[in-house]
Parts: sequence; structure tokens; C-alpha cells
Amino acid sequence: MKEDRFRGVIPAMMTPLTDEGKLNLGATEKLVGFLLDKGVNGLFILGTFGEGVLFSLEERRRFVEKVIGCVKGKVPVIVLASHMEMEKTKKMIRICQDSGADAVALLPPFYYPLSDKAIEEYFRKIFKEFENFPFFIYNIPQCTINEISFALLRNLTEEFSNLVGLKHSKPSLLDFQSFLPLRDKISLFIGEDSLDYSALLLGAEGIISGPSGIFPEPYLRMYQAFVNKDYEEARRQQMLINDFLRKVQEELSLQKGEMFYFYKKALRIRGIEAGGVKEPLPTLEFSKEGTIAHLVEEFLKLL
Repeated sequence: MKEDRFRGVIPAMMTPLTDEGKLNLGATEKLVGFLLDKGVNGLFILGTFGEGVLFSLEERRRFVEKVIGCVKGKVPVIVLASHMEMEKTKKMIRICQDSGADAVALLPPFYYPLSDKAIEEYFRKIFKEFENFPFFIYNIPQCTINEISFALLRNLTEEFSNLVGLKHSKPSLLDFQSFLPLRDKISLFIGEDSLDYSALLLGAEGIISGPSGIFPEPYLRMYQAFVNKDYEEARRQQMLINDFLRKVQEELSLQKGEMFYFYKKALRIRGIEAGGVKEPLPTLEFSKEGTIAHLVEEFLKLL
């Protein structure tokens, strides 16, 4: 069932760590405050940018409780609760319920390739058990192998009123369009930065983006310009984002997994000590620190 409270720019927030790789709850409070002050419309935590699947359930519990305590109901908080084990996924959902999360996001089962029938049954079992709690499905097949099809999502939306949204992070606008017939039943969010404006034009309810958790300004301006029907300004903000992402890749030659370290360092330049990344995610060579600072500082001048 579509809920109006899920819309706009919802950063996929990073998880601040200490230099020893432990949760940095002090920096977490500062990061939440920073994003709320900028005017974001919600928070998506422990997702891909939040390194969520690399944390233990206890670490996730502590982080969820901290974020929700800092937010104090000002905006919705969506928590990725997926785990390789079904029972641990259910335990994480209960943690989210008890902590006051507004919704839980679930990946399809990952690692083992599965049929649509098996994926659908997986979601069906969970949605039935937690029938009074809102769920998002998170479609990111480049990470999970298994993909959400239109038929699968349609079947679930017809059966379960507690399925309220989709986060589509596959870099394909054509695939996003396939879900548009369901937009009157659930909230469709784009999770691929280069497609944000295009998806809004097609009917996306909003944007769930990792980089928007470090640089929320152009995403908020793009969304507000779109709402105001200032399409030229919305397009300009999209081009600003695209140009920055291109420069980062060109000048740093980022390899797989290295972007998370880059964005942690970008947060530090913005005044928030987010630490390093959770193993086995890679760091960047020290020789690239100067380039990181230059890229971030030049981008900030444009915001």
C-alpha cells in the first residue's frame, strides 16, 4: 500500500567507524544532524553505502537504535535488514520494530541463483509473519545475482498491503520503467545516481542515493526543482552530479569497492569523522589523498 510519507530525497547513509573499525556513535549523531539540517526527507541505513551486511546483528542493533534516537521521528528511517540466514533476517526485522524504524528494506536472497518462484516464496513468508510492518524491496542484482521482475513484484503487491516500496538500483532506466504500472500501489525509488532526474520524470517517488548522504545539496535542489516544475534547474543539478561522479572515476581510477573509502574521506572533509571501511572493502593509496581533497573541495564550491 502506497504511503505518502515515503518520498523525496532519502540518503543511503554511511556508517561512521573508529580507526579500529568499531561503530563511531558520536560521529553517527553528527552525521544524522548534518543530514537533517540539510533538509533530507528520510534516511536509509545499513544498506550498500552503509556496509550493512558486513556488520553483526548486535552492531546493527546498536546503530539502528542510535540513528532512530537521533532522528526523533523528524523523518522516516528505513533499515536494510537482510542476512544470509532467514532466521537472522527475521531477528533483525524484530530489532527494527522494537527500535521504532518506519520500514524495513529486504534484498532478495543472494549468492545462490534462484527462480522467481523461490524468491517470491521467500518474501511471502516474511511478509506474512510481519503483516503489520511496512517493507521495501531492494533491487540491486549486480550485488545479489537474483533480480526482482515485474511479475514477481506485481504478485506481491496484489497479496500484501505491507509492501510499500521498491528501491531500484540497477543501472537501467528501461528496467525501472517496467515497474511503473505499480506506482499507484507502492512508492518507486530510484537508487542509481545518473538516472535520478529521468526516473523522476517517469514517475519515481524519490531518490535513495549513497552520494546524497555526503553531498545532499544537489539532490535536494534537483528534487525541489522537479516538484516546482523547474525542469531546466533539475536537469542542471543532475548534470552537476554526473560531472562530479565522472571526474571522481577519471582522476582516481576507482576499482571495485573503492568508492566507499572515497566517500568516507569526503565526509571527513565535510567535518564528519567517518573513519575507514569495514573489511574486506579496500582502502585507497595514501598518494591519492590529495586528489580526493581536491575533488571534494572543488565540488563543494559549486554547491
